[in-house]
Amino acid sequence: MSDGRTANAPVTRRRGSPAQLARALLGAALTVGALAALAAPGQPAGGQVVWQTYQGTAAGFTVEYPADWTAAETVGADGVPAVTFSDPGGRTGIEVSVRPSGDVGTPGLDVPNTRCQPVSIAGLAGMRCLDTISFGIATTLTGDGKTYVIASVGKRPELAVYDHLLASFRPTR
Repeated sequence: MSDGRTANAPVTRRRGSPAQLARALLGAALTVGALAALAAPGQPAGGQVVWQTYQGTAAGFTVEYPADWTAAETVGADGVPAVTFSDPGGRTGIEVSVRPSGDVGTPGLDVPNTRCQPVSIAGLAGMRCLDTISFGIATTLTGDGKTYVIASVGKRPELAVYDHLLASFRPTR
């Protein structure tokens, strides 16, 4: 062998404690999970997505979403309108709900495993939060007497789609 050891010499390896090993494995798993959550598996080869515009008069906003996704409008028992945009397989999606301002608290500030940052979209101030365990994303925007909650639905949200939908969001005042 070229490193000065003989072929039969034992190799000594330093081993960590079981807790150190568990932390290392968890860190690796979280990294792999984060990378998977950031992937956009619904994009066709070449990365080109065809977008269509949703315009909801009852919900009071417009957004762009992938043309192969579906948009389903609902009104909850509390009268709150919501629109759910779903991928073709129904695996993941994005829901936009609209409430009168004051009906929704500030998200993520006291929730464990959640990281939030301030955002401004279409002149509305808000918070964008990431759940570091489920990798779910929710953005809350407030203005003109309304609170808009834009949240990922399902596992492994398609971040590129979420970001595009969020960037295209416009209230229809």
